[in-house]
Amino acid sequence: PLRDQISEVQQRAAESKGRSSYVVRAPADGRISMSQVSLGQTVQPQRLQMEIVPDGTPLRAELLIPTRAAGFVHVGEEVRFQYDAFPYQNFGTYTGRIVELSHTVLTKTDAAGPVVPEEPVYKAIAALDRDDVDANGRKAVLQSGMLLKAEIILDRRSLADWILDPLLHKRM
Repeated sequence: PLRDQISEVQQRAAESKGRSSYVVRAPADGRISMSQVSLGQTVQPQRLQMEIVPDGTPLRAELLIPTRAAGFVHVGEEVRFQYDAFPYQNFGTYTGRIVELSHTVLTKTDAAGPVVPEEPVYKAIAALDRDDVDANGRKAVLQSGMLLKAEIILDRRSLADWILDPLLHKRM
């Protein structure tokens, strides 16, 4: 009788625990690139919990472009990257190209990731020309989630053209 009661209580506890936790399986093998949850945390069903990058997917950079600076940015523009983990003064800069450009404005409340914009932004995705950095004679592989700064190259001209252009246009 007492053993039966103990067994019944243990069974109820196990059933209760099973109802309060879930296993979430990804649809494909990959790496977690961003997570906004931690063990034991209650989650909201309509909120992004994590992003998974499928194995074999090339690394991409997610850029947040302020709306005030987005007027001349287009798919195909060259981008120059400076990786926070590899200071450009020692490791140089690296290049890529914009491959996707959102037409929807994101605000602080829409942010999902380590960087929260202070002003409205558009999201752009840039393909990296290489997924590693020359670090002291070795190649250091870039990892998903590393932070970077990006400069989008909108115009190329010589220093003389840049200086003379306002003067030439003023005469006309």
